[in-house]
Amino acid sequence: MIYLLCGRVGSGKSTFARQRLACPCLSCDKLLLRLFPPYLGEKHGEIQGKCMAYLMDLAVDLGKNGVDVALDFGFWTRQGRKEAKEFFVRRGLAACLYYFDLPERTRLERLQARDKAIRDGKVKDSYRMDGGIREILDARFEPPLPSEVDVWMMS
Repeated sequence: MIYLLCGRVGSGKSTFARQRLACPCLSCDKLLLRLFPPYLGEKHGEIQGKCMAYLMDLAVDLGKNGVDVALDFGFWTRQGRKEAKEFFVRRGLAACLYYFDLPERTRLERLQARDKAIRDGKVKDSYRMDGGIREILDARFEPPLPSEVDVWMMS
């Protein structure tokens, strides 16, 4: 099974994968932050796209060898979600979309705590969401239609 983790920044996708899924969790953020400087400017989208393609191919390799995989990409657009599901179906793998939808206040509190942990050096595999970045990213998110969601996560 390929778990597609969908939700806005700070909605609990990574935490859920770490705590509740007994499988590898592939994250573009982790890969980008390991290989590149934290802010890539104009190149970010291009490099992120290449990372996503690599991780999706890796998920196929793992899935074909009987390993469940979680993809922690956010899957922010309907088109991106549709393409991801079709990508795995064409390769003979089942993909299940988990949508993380939680109260805005809870999400903002989590992001504040995470930003502090990043500043304190306790978290190294996430981006800070201060300086208006969260608002920019939130504006790009398209909530999924009920027909897209296989599992609704509200916590």
